[in-house]
Amino acid sequence: MTPKMHTRHLLLSLLFMTFCIQKHGFSQYSTSNSVYQKDIKTVLLYPFAGSLTAPARTLSPPIRQLNDNQPLILEFDDLAADYSQYHVKIKHCTADWEFSVLNEIEYLDDFNDFIINDYEVSQNTKTPYYHYIFKVPEVKISGNYVLVVSKDSDRGEPVLVKRFMVYEPFASTTTQVIRPQDSEYWRTHQQIDFEVSYGNYSVRSAREEFKIVIRQNYQWSQTIKDLRPMTDNASTRKLFFRFFNNENVMLAGNEFNFFDGRSTYNRGLGIAEIEQGRTDTFWLNTQQKGSKVNFVEQRDYNGQFVIENRQNQNPSFSNDYVWVNFSVASPLLLDKEIYVVGEFNQWQLTEENLLKFNSREAIYEARKLMKLGVYDYRFVVKDIITNNADYTYFSGNFTDTENVYELFIYHQPPTARAEKLIGYQVVNSRGFQNRD
Repeated sequence: MTPKMHTRHLLLSLLFMTFCIQKHGFSQYSTSNSVYQKDIKTVLLYPFAGSLTAPARTLSPPIRQLNDNQPLILEFDDLAADYSQYHVKIKHCTADWEFSVLNEIEYLDDFNDFIINDYEVSQNTKTPYYHYIFKVPEVKISGNYVLVVSKDSDRGEPVLVKRFMVYEPFASTTTQVIRPQDSEYWRTHQQIDFEVSYGNYSVRSAREEFKIVIRQNYQWSQTIKDLRPMTDNASTRKLFFRFFNNENVMLAGNEFNFFDGRSTYNRGLGIAEIEQGRTDTFWLNTQQKGSKVNFVEQRDYNGQFVIENRQNQNPSFSNDYVWVNFSVASPLLLDKEIYVVGEFNQWQLTEENLLKFNSREAIYEARKLMKLGVYDYRFVVKDIITNNADYTYFSGNFTDTENVYELFIYHQPPTARAEKLIGYQVVNSRGFQNRD
């Protein structure tokens, strides 16, 4: 091989390696909601509704209508307490949350590298941090997306990934949550009945081409997919979904555990003890298995949380971080792992959220650093052999539980290279028993 050929071969090899590294950089992480660095806390993504300080703003899921002038807002804290330049990329995904084949220019007007310029430094907190705020840019088409946030020093490795959806109101649903018709599930499950109207939307065969996804309490681990309608009325442009094998039935669960941690001076609900220190500590009430067997209706956030305080200060950069001790009474569960999850930790069944068994007290326990606020949480039992997760092992299932359900309608037109999200609806199960 001549020197010239060798040089050319080397350049081609380097180009190929660069391509592989870049390609691998976009495929080595999951499209699931994830946080990859321990210093990143309190990740929020929500539709802007006129205020960046109202605590309840974060209770709405990151879903917006295309071109509705209601941008999504991303917020998070960096406990490294030093400024970092964060970059954001937006990646389009399929209805099954795989990276799509679309080029960035097909769904973005701008170059896909956005810098987070807005931040605040924490004020009068024992734990210092930087609070970052980012307005998500507009996209040109509906569908599923993920935000991928990375540091300038390590652009190939994300620090967090967060899903969001953009929909177009081409299809609508008529939905109700009822007691299951099957007597076996009458006390423990909920049934979601619905019809889909697609009006003037152009589709060759709605019955075959529409994809329906039902999600419970904003959790992607709690979904129903691949539901097919029984009939398609061409004259009314409606799909009728009637099921006889419990395809549209979900475990009802129970109201979430919660604690009111808006102050380190006054003990809120769900907190057994507060300990002052260099970093203050909350000890939560220990959950007993089946402790809610006599169901009592109570308000919760359906797994969400709000950042708030009792001092009427801006909670985004004035709320401190505290150690929160979770515990659940249980004998040692062989071949099982117990996690504490909620929207506050992206529902991740990871080592950081794993409880350890305390043989002396006969409890499972974990300690997490969390920002002051009001939190819903739940204990999950995972079988380490099958990897199956049981979200209701400790709390049980009750048909009267208040749950929120979302319906997503996807369709891929013949000339499109990815699915559109053409319909979205939210329905609450509260009071459904009065409609039976």
